[in-house]
Amino acid sequence: MPRSLAETLVFGLPGGGPNLEMVGAAVAAGMRFVLVHGETAGCIMASTYGLLSGAPGVCLVTRGPGLMSALNGVAQATLDRFPLVLVSDRVPEIQRARVPHQRLPQLEVTRPVTKWSGTLGRRDPAAVVAAALALAAAPPA
Repeated sequence: MPRSLAETLVFGLPGGGPNLEMVGAAVAAGMRFVLVHGETAGCIMASTYGLLSGAPGVCLVTRGPGLMSALNGVAQATLDRFPLVLVSDRVPEIQRARVPHQRLPQLEVTRPVTKWSGTLGRRDPAAVVAAALALAAAPPA
């Protein structure tokens, strides 16, 4: 496999706060972050990279409007059976009253166009990530 396809890339258009922390964590783990012009394009790039590399592509977007903008790319990946994992932050419960403009039912919105939609949580995040990657890489049911 050529070196360019063996490299772990994360495509995305981050917002701020926890989203930028995810970019920093990815870079610290040896991944390369590829800044994209829009969320839909990021999902298409990540899923195409996933198809070519044989491992799920990863796209990082910000909550609310960023996630909504990614939906066309997520639907394309699902319909064309390209492996994709979309990662987004969400409005924390403690900030719900202060940040109403970015509060959306993200899990419910993404469920119809994904194999799975869920929250990372605090119990065993590594297991959730591993399960999401395995599901994204699995053949269509």
